[in-house]
Amino acid sequence: MPTVAIVDDSGVMTGIGTFMRSLVGALLEHPASAAWQVRLVLPERDIAGNEVSWPEGLRSAGLAVERIPDQPPAGVAAWLEDRLGAGGCDVAYFVSPDRLPALATRVPLVATFHDFNYRRFVTLPRPMRARLEHELLLWAERAAVCVVSSRFIAGEMASYFPAAAAKLRVVRLGIPPAAEPAPAPSAELPRRFVLTVGWLAAHKNQAPIFEALALLRRRGREEALVCVGPNSRQLQDPAPAQDSYVSELRDLARRHDLQPGRDFYGAGSVSDAELAALYRAADALVVPSLYEAGSFPLREAAQAGCPVVCSDVPPLVEDSKLLGGSALLFDPDDPASIADALEATLTRPAETAARVERALELCGQVFDWRRTASGYLAAFARALEAAA
Repeated sequence: MPTVAIVDDSGVMTGIGTFMRSLVGALLEHPASAAWQVRLVLPERDIAGNEVSWPEGLRSAGLAVERIPDQPPAGVAAWLEDRLGAGGCDVAYFVSPDRLPALATRVPLVATFHDFNYRRFVTLPRPMRARLEHELLLWAERAAVCVVSSRFIAGEMASYFPAAAAKLRVVRLGIPPAAEPAPAPSAELPRRFVLTVGWLAAHKNQAPIFEALALLRRRGREEALVCVGPNSRQLQDPAPAQDSYVSELRDLARRHDLQPGRDFYGAGSVSDAELAALYRAADALVVPSLYEAGSFPLREAAQAGCPVVCSDVPPLVEDSKLLGGSALLFDPDDPASIADALEATLTRPAETAARVERALELCGQVFDWRRTASGYLAAFARALEAAA
């Protein structure tokens, strides 16, 4: 029985951690996983210095958990090369290869390449970007299978790293079953609102939503915006914003006479149950991103029966097409286009309901973690074949 080592050196934090836990959970439930032994390789502590634990509910007889020691003498990459090369491992899967130097090992490698945001936006210092580019090139060359989550990212990767083109496999990410919603949203939220979810950041492009709200007010339609995301509380904090993009949003709101607590609200991070309640209460979800691999909020909203309006950028158009073309698209650089899409959603209830129903019908079929697990098991099997 072959063994796959699933490696995450970050400590299952943040979005990568959510992805890993969801994937491992789906693998453990998949009938074909009975043909594999799974070895999780995790650090003793996460990148914030906290002790790493693995959920008891995600354990089985076929799964073992191994720890990367704190600060191994020769570094994490060298420790992994030695450990994988010592035997007992037939395939090594790396959840996020951008965090590690490309390993030199005879064990066949599978890696997930999530996105190439650093190429489009100034998110990293130049030396760090150059190092990342070099290492991803090596990963693309050395991996037996390169997994991506959308055709859009597959096209980008084939363009940036031609060595990966013949080894690409698109495996779409599932979404978990919808959480039971919490009690109705807090009384401090506006009675009617549209929702946006994610970090407030330049590539997430929330600024045009504020301008669209101002346009809607001038048209006589008062609609508030609720922002959910780790730094969104700064929108209403009287102290200077720690984040420069949040400062830009606050300045923009003042110029348009948009007031916190009336026209916009920063909810901060919320629980899954609270987010489910917000999706159900919102008049629409707005996804104005300029770049993504795909949109979890778009899929979660579709699952919750919330209308979606989103940027007409390729990855979001891809998600919308998979859901029957159910999202209403807009030009992310044009606030009037966003205002028009929102107004159409709010004033055409029959058309909006038909779009919601179409998305709800398809969402569970297309974005299913069981299908995701099947795709990854096939990737592991392909890596074994390539090694043979």
